[in-house]
Amino acid sequence: VLLNFLVAALFTAVGLLLLDPILCFFGASDATIGYARDFMQIILGGTIVTHMYLSLNEVIRASGYPRRAMTIMLTAVVLNCLLNPLFIFGFGWGIRGSAAATVLAQVAALSVSLIHFSSRGSFIRFERGIFRLQAIDLSESTLYPVLRRLQKDGCLEVYDMEFGGRNRRYYRITERGSAQLSLYEAEWIRYSEKITALFEGGQN
Repeated sequence: VLLNFLVAALFTAVGLLLLDPILCFFGASDATIGYARDFMQIILGGTIVTHMYLSLNEVIRASGYPRRAMTIMLTAVVLNCLLNPLFIFGFGWGIRGSAAATVLAQVAALSVSLIHFSSRGSFIRFERGIFRLQAIDLSESTLYPVLRRLQKDGCLEVYDMEFGGRNRRYYRITERGSAQLSLYEAEWIRYSEKITALFEGGQN
């Protein structure tokens, strides 16, 4: 849940920051980009709700409540259909009204999903502490296979040295490892340049 929240927040920030280049890349013209921007600003503002709603709905379905998951999704669809004409024509909000209707419908669906996971009768339910960030525990069983693979590929070499009265094992990058690292760095630079050119080209 927390990871989904963080990914959605990052997606929102990047989307709002690069909104115009993205819209131009997908074909928005001078005549339509204003409408697209008005719509997407609200949709991106509700990205966290969208991610949480869809992911929790999948968990509800997978944990043995497929009908409830479908009901929640249909509730969002029906509510969206009802709110769209009200916001667009009744309140005169235009394209922003359509986006607001979509987000509000998903907020309602997310609220129902949260009620489901707060219920004691649910197979999977929320408990205290689930939203806390925890450091990744890199144990020997996790790290050593990676080091052994790098050693096998000739990217690392191993040597032993006494430290604190105990014999300890150390790793040192080899020439081949340095070359491989340089290759990865070059690949990353080329990848970054292509992404930059993609957005700059869309902006033009």
